[in-house]
Amino acid sequence: MKATGIPVLLVIAIAFAPAALAGRTEPIKNPSDIPIAWNIVRQPTIEEIGRAIVSGCSHAEWVCGVKKPGEVRAILYVGRHMAECLIEFDTSTFSVKYVNSSTLLYDADKNRIHRNYNLWVTELIRSINVTISAISE
Repeated sequence: MKATGIPVLLVIAIAFAPAALAGRTEPIKNPSDIPIAWNIVRQPTIEEIGRAIVSGCSHAEWVCGVKKPGEVRAILYVGRHMAECLIEFDTSTFSVKYVNSSTLLYDADKNRIHRNYNLWVTELIRSINVTISAISE
């Protein structure tokens, strides 16, 4: 009987799978106390900041809604992936915290997730900042 190389390749693939997945994950970043750059002389209201954050989320293609004053829940769907975060804010700063995800290799014990999550959150923050700046001019 002739042996094939397939079982050996399967053993090698299984052995290296955790390392391959680890290269696609990184620690979850929960950016906090991001300054709100409001350019109008007067202090913005919590409602104005909330509307600006919702608008920024929408521009970045996140689906969101105000949970209560000072909190917006945002969800992003990319193909079969889902990422959910909570944006907490006041009139001077905002923070983005991981809440939930689907098919993003989330590891609660190691606080790791697919690196795309952090990229998406960075883009979300950029979009929120651009929207706030545009509204406050």
